[in-house]
Amino acid sequence: MRQFGIWSGAALCALVAACASPGPETQPLRGDLLVSNVRVIDFSGEAPEVRDNAFVLIGDGGVLAVAETRTGLTATVEQDASGLTMIPGLTDMHVHVWDEAELGAYLSWGVTRVRNMSGLPFHLTLAEQIEAGAVMGPHLVTTGPILNSAGPNAQVNHQFVETADDARAAIAWQAEQGFT
Repeated sequence: MRQFGIWSGAALCALVAACASPGPETQPLRGDLLVSNVRVIDFSGEAPEVRDNAFVLIGDGGVLAVAETRTGLTATVEQDASGLTMIPGLTDMHVHVWDEAELGAYLSWGVTRVRNMSGLPFHLTLAEQIEAGAVMGPHLVTTGPILNSAGPNAQVNHQFVETADDARAAIAWQAEQGFT
């Protein structure tokens, strides 16, 4: 019994010492932009949550952290957003992008992702340029050309099919090209 008391006392001392000793220092989380004092509307849970005076660290193309304090957050640039509200980027699931010039308008309204309908091969190139950072615009996902038969509502931007085999071949071609 005396041996149990010695071992349990030693274990208790080791536990207290381990809890009291400082652990390894954590490195600050570093990003490109720290938005401070902003109201954040967070839709990641079951119900939207409003966080006032939050700190949002942005880098590597996205949000790295949302925190109640700036502790452990560093950035190249800090922007005070007192009185402003931040929400996640919006997605527009049905757009018709006709020109690169219109892409900035989506971003200015908080639309960070679009699904282009009735796409053409230049949309695939444009999407690659956006992802590479060569063109400023929302993330672009595009369908292929509309499948249609020749007739009164045929358009120059349609892909013409007359049979089921034509349709299957057109769909295979669109998938091969990278249309979604």
